Amino acid sequence: MRAQNHKKGAPSYHPKAAELVIQGAIYELEERYDKALDAYSEALIYAPNSASICYAVAKNYIMLGKVDTGMQMLERSIKLDSNYVDSQRLLAALYHRKGDIEAAEKHYLQIVRIDPSDADAHLSLAGIYQARKEYDKAAVHYQALIDQGLASADIYFKLGELYIEQEKYDAAEQVFESYIRDNPQDERGYLAVGAIYIAKKDTTGAIQWYRKTLQENEGFMGVRDELANTLVAVKDVNGAIQLFEEVTRNDSLDLAANIRLGDLYFTKGDTSKALDIYAKT
Repeated sequence: MRAQNHKKGAPSYHPKAAELVIQGAIYELEERYDKALDAYSEALIYAPNSASICYAVAKNYIMLGKVDTGMQMLERSIKLDSNYVDSQRLLAALYHRKGDIEAAEKHYLQIVRIDPSDADAHLSLAGIYQARKEYDKAAVHYQALIDQGLASADIYFKLGELYIEQEKYDAAEQVFESYIRDNPQDERGYLAVGAIYIAKKDTTGAIQWYRKTLQENEGFMGVRDELANTLVAVKDVNGAIQLFEEVTRNDSLDLAANIRLGDLYFTKGDTSKALDIYAKT
C-alpha cells in the first residue's frame, strides 16, 4: 500500500480555496485542464502554503504541455512539504524521463524514505544503480521488495542474476532458495540453483541438486533436461538416457521425451536405436 499524503481527513483550506479545489477537480475529471489550472491557481492565492494545491497546479501545467513550469511548481510543493510524496513521485518520473538521473535518484530516495513500500521507486533506484554498475546498492532495493513481500518472480531473478554476475554465488543461491520456499511448484527456481552450480563449475553439485529435485518433483521436465545435459557433459550418456527411458516407460506417447531419448542415442552413437525411436514417435 502506497503512503498517502493526508494524515486524517482532507487537507484544511481557506473556504474559498476549498471551493476552488473542488471546482478544479471537476474540471480535471472533464479533461478541461486549462479551466482546472485556472481554478487551482486561484485557490493557491488563498492557500499559498499548500503543497497539495501546488501539486494540482503542476499536474495541469504538465497536462497542457508546460512541463518545465509544472516541474517548478512541483519543486515549490516539495519545498513547502518534503514529505508530500505525490510531488516527489511525479518529479522523480519527470527528471528520469528527461535523463537527469542524479535529480531523479535524489527524489526516488526521498520517496522510499517516506514510503518504504513504494515498489516503483525501489525498482527505479535498482535500475539506476545497476546501470552504473553499483551492484551492492541495486541489491539493497531488490532485497527491500523481497523482504516486504512485494517482489514478483522477476525481482528474485534480477537479484539472483545480479549476484551471479559478481560471482557472489552463495548470495545468489540464498535468493533462489528463498524463491523456492515461496514458490515450490515453480521449476524456474530449481533450474536457477542448478545454474549456479554450473557457473561455479561444480558439476557434481549440479547433478546432486537436479537428482534431489527430480525425486521430489518428477514432472519437472526442464530439470530432467538439464540433468541430462550435465550428465552428457561428464560423459555419462547412459545416465542421461535412463532419465528419459523412465518417462517413456510411464508414457510411451510423450513426444518430447521420445525425441530427447532419440537424440541421446544419437549422441551415444547408436544410430539404429535412435532411428527406431523416431520411427515410433
